[in-house]
Formats: sequence, C-alpha cells, structure tokens
Amino acid sequence: MQNRSKFLKAFDAFGFLTAVLVVVTWMYGLQARNWYRARGMKRSHPAVSLVPRPLSNTTVNRDKAMTLTAFGYRMDVPWARLEAREDTTAVAVYLFTGGVGLRFWNPAKTTGAVEMMKQAAQRAHRRFADFLGARTEYDFLEAELKATPEQISPFMGKAEAFRQGLLLNMKLFELEREPYAIYSIALGNLKGFQIGDPAKDRLVELRTFDSGEREFRLLFAVERGSNVRLEQSEINGVLNSLRSTPETDPAGANAQ
Repeated sequence: MQNRSKFLKAFDAFGFLTAVLVVVTWMYGLQARNWYRARGMKRSHPAVSLVPRPLSNTTVNRDKAMTLTAFGYRMDVPWARLEAREDTTAVAVYLFTGGVGLRFWNPAKTTGAVEMMKQAAQRAHRRFADFLGARTEYDFLEAELKATPEQISPFMGKAEAFRQGLLLNMKLFELEREPYAIYSIALGNLKGFQIGDPAKDRLVELRTFDSGEREFRLLFAVERGSNVRLEQSEINGVLNSLRSTPETDPAGANAQ
C-alpha cells in the first residue's frame, strides 16, 4: 500500500510537470523558436543586424551623357556608351561600357506585400486594415529593414514574436547579397531606402516611393574585375533625374 501511495504521488507530480510544460510551450514556444532562429541567423547572415541610417552623401552628379526612356519615365545617366539592352514589360536592363549595369523595374508592374493583401481583402469582400501593422508599402519596407535579431526575445508577446519573426525572414531574403550598409534616402518627391554602399558593394539597390505610394526600384551593378567605380553622387543624379514623360515606348525601354 505504501509503494502504491508513492507511485500515485509520483504520477501526480509527473502530470503536474507535464501540464506546466504544455502551458509554457503554448505561451512561449513560438517566441523561443524565433529567438533561437534569430541567433543562428545573426551568426550566418550578419547583415540582418543592419538598420537604415540617413544617407550622408546627398551630392547630385548632374553630368548627362545619355537619357534612358522606359515605361513612360525618363532618367539621365553619366555613362556615354550603351553596349547592351534587354527589356520586357516588367524590367529594363542596361549594360554600359566599363562594366556598369542598371536595372529599372516597371512601376506599373511592381506589386508589394501590402498591395497583395489589399487585393486579397477586396476579393474576400473584407475591409483592409493593415499588414503586420503597415498600411503602405513604404511603412512595410521600413518595418522590415528595421527588424533585427536583437529585438526578438523568448519572453515577448506571441503576436509580436510572430510579427518580428516574419519581418526578419523577409529581411533576410531582401539582404541575401549581404550589403555593407542600408540608408534611408529622400530626394525630390521620392523617399525610400538604399541597400548597399557603392564604395564597398558591387550591387546597390534603390527602393523608393512617390507621394502616391508608387514604387520606383533601380539596381546599379559593377561587373567583377571592372576598373570602374560607382559613385554615390552618380546614383543620386540618376534618381534625381527620374521623371515621367508623355512619350511611352511600346517596346518597354528605349535609350536616347
């Protein structure tokens, strides 16, 4: 009888501990998993700890060697010789002598995460409030780029852990090229972010938005082995010259 009593007590203790573990797992399992993943992400991809900082060099290079026209927009570039061009209805790609490349996405074909959520809400006849706390593409990209592994704790709220974990995963995809820096930029009527430092990175991406939340996305590239150095003032100059044009190239892109 005494052995039976001890067994029942041990069984009760085991049941209590099991119940506690179930409750703790339910309350903090997601947070702990995201925290553990974030630590590994920081070790394998250090760039995810970067956050946007204001662009210090706002000098605009106004040298105009060529004007490019694509998707109803024009931009001036300081590179005089165009070696190759490839364009579709979604993107125009240019390669200049010396190994400098430029890619310009069609603003009319660019659909971000917030817009997709809005469209899904409309199809379901529901009212759109926000997506992960963001109402615009700019706000969503800002939240994504400001997310860091250090912000994730195993003791944070479950809803915030889910939000931060998803933002961090999307940021990892955004920064797959491991840039040296991220900058916030505001030039003319455009504001947004620059991913990459031309002094250190071969690829520099601009994701900017106008007052109507239309996205203008450009990627500047320098081929490996090229002696050409991309300058920040040149990037600023191209962005500053970007403007709409009444002429629309039906082929998708045209260099003048």
